[in-house]
Parts: sequence; C-alpha cells; structure tokens
Amino acid sequence: MTHTIVFLLITLICLNESSMDLLREHVHLNWCSVNKSINVQITSNDELNCQCQATRVLDGANEKDGYIHTPGIGSHKLHAEAKSWNDARKICSEENAHLAIINSRAEEAVLVGILKNERKHIRKANNKEEAFLGIHDMFKEGEWVTVFGEPLHLTGYEGWSPTYWGGQPDNKDKNQNCGALIYLGVLTILYPNQVEAQTKLRLCSNNQTVSVEISSGGMNCQCQIAPQDPVVRDGYIHTPGIGSHKIYTDARNWNDARKACNKDDAHLAIINSKAEELLLVDMLKRAEKSIKNALNQEEALLGAHDLYQEGEFVTIFGEPLASTGHVHRAASYWGGQPDNYGGNQNCVAIINQGGMDDVNCRDKFAYICELPIPC
Repeated sequence: MTHTIVFLLITLICLNESSMDLLREHVHLNWCSVNKSINVQITSNDELNCQCQATRVLDGANEKDGYIHTPGIGSHKLHAEAKSWNDARKICSEENAHLAIINSRAEEAVLVGILKNERKHIRKANNKEEAFLGIHDMFKEGEWVTVFGEPLHLTGYEGWSPTYWGGQPDNKDKNQNCGALIYLGVLTILYPNQVEAQTKLRLCSNNQTVSVEISSGGMNCQCQIAPQDPVVRDGYIHTPGIGSHKIYTDARNWNDARKACNKDDAHLAIINSKAEELLLVDMLKRAEKSIKNALNQEEALLGAHDLYQEGEFVTIFGEPLASTGHVHRAASYWGGQPDNYGGNQNCVAIINQGGMDDVNCRDKFAYICELPIPC
C-alpha cells in the first residue's frame, strides 16, 4: 500500500460476542479463554463442576448500544469517528467488546456490509475504505495474531487481499503492523495509528476465577463455579490460592517464550498479588544456576508488554497492567525501571530481587509460564 501520510486514522468496528450462538450440547469448555468460544457447552467432569440453567433472554437484548446482531455470527458495531488502532482497542474494551476478529466468510460479508453502509458517516479518517480488526504482527514481523495472542490461521479466516495496493500484507514503509478490513472484502494492513473494529467475550476473565455467562440464540446460561482440584501438569508447581507455575531455564526471546507457554495450554505469567510475586522470585532464584543461553540469569520473562503504545503496559490479553492487582516496578534496578533503555525495551521481566523490569523483546531470558484457572 502507498500512503502520503505515515499515521492514518480510519474507522473501527466492534464485535460483542456475548450474544453469539455459543451454546451447544456436549461440547466442553476446559479453560478460561477469551476467544475460544464457538460452540461451547458448560459441562462437568473430574476437573470442572459447573452447573448451568438456561433461561430465555428478552427480545432485543442482543441489540444494544448500537450493536447489530446477526444470528449465528455475532453482534458488531462500527465506530464512525476514526481512531488509532490502540485507541480503538481500548474503546472496544470499555464497551466490554474487542476489535472484531473474523471467523468465517459469512462474518466477513456482515462486516463489509456494515462498513459500506456507514462509510458516509465516517469522520476524521484519511481513508474511508478500511476499518481496523483485532489482529496485528507487533510481537514478530509477519507473524499475525489476534488481540488475544492466537495465531491468525486458527481463526477460520485469513483472507488477505491479493490485489489491493499490489497485494497484502506488504508492510509498506516497514511499519505496518495492524490489520484492517477493506470495504471490498478481504484483509489489508495499516499503520498502528489507525482505527478498526472491536469485539469482546462475556466469559471467564483471564487469570480470575469468576462466574461464567454465555448467551446463545436467545438463551442465557449462568454458571456457578464449584471447588476444583489443583491444576497440576508436567513440572508445574501448584500453590493453593495463587496458581500453577513453571519456570523454563532454556532462554528464549519474549515471543518464542509466549508461544512455548501456549503449547502447554498456559500463558506467560501475570502477577496478581504480592504473594505471587514472592513465589515467582523464589522460583527464579532457585533456578538461576540452571539458566542457559540468557542475556542474564537475574530475570525471567512475564506476560506483559508495551508494544501497542510506549509506556502503556498491558498483559498478553490486552488488559491494563494496573488492573492485574499488583504492579511492582523495580525502583532501584539499573537506575529505576521501566526506563526503555535504548528506546526498544517493550517486554516485561521479573527480577530476582523483586519488581519488574522492561527488557528488549528480542533478548533471551528464562521465562515463567502459568496455567489458566479452570472455570
């Protein structure tokens, strides 16, 4: 793509997946997962005891706050005032939604229709042909993931445009890292300061044990969580009241560490309390002598970054770091952290003396994975 202005503003579409057709018989939801929500039925087994009672939802309950509900696909909303991608992401989150993630050709057609119908109302945009989606390759160039960190190819839709501005994605000017939908259909990429659609699930919050609410085609399923057995797996250490963690001593860069945790059905650790911080510090100290190929043995990578906006730290799930329940910055480590040393420290690590440090995402460190709490 060729643009005369480096930072473009475009419109955005939000998706509210709480109203998607999520309820199906005999399908199991094992873990809290913000985007693995298609065809979900809450059941009971040895690890999970969740009782559901379905009741009718009032007509029109899915169509609120400007969201357009399409049976079998979801509820979407286009914001006509253009924003940057990160600002659009936050706006959707404030609406309990997220930037839209396309899961099928049918959903693509719905979003294209919304964009075409609303183009004349778009304001403050350099380009009225596109709207942001909840995908990016900020973790690694060319490696596209959703706002929830899942590979794009797992969404069920990966329709890059072969003809728009010579074919997409093209990473024009080497700084196009956000995805957008073209009003003609198919995907393109844009500069981070562009706006796109948002979507969010009303399911279990990541890293929290909460009630589950799933809406499905006019049905509302509310689940209460019963006591569960500890989550124990392949070297993970379970600490009652805190969670299950594992430190890997074969150092990796942040993105590779993130993917390695995902292979465990886990995620890079997110600290939610002082007790959890002390636990991870102790794990790091005990493992220091075993750490290999690392920039240093004093730190281990965590599930947080400020890749979306410098100085605005979020978890790997896009939640503000301040909302995790515990933020301890290392005030004395190398003059105080975070310092964005060299202008390219965008990933977070825990230090063996306690507190967090910002590090270069390309440097290799030990890393700590955390199993999600089952719900």
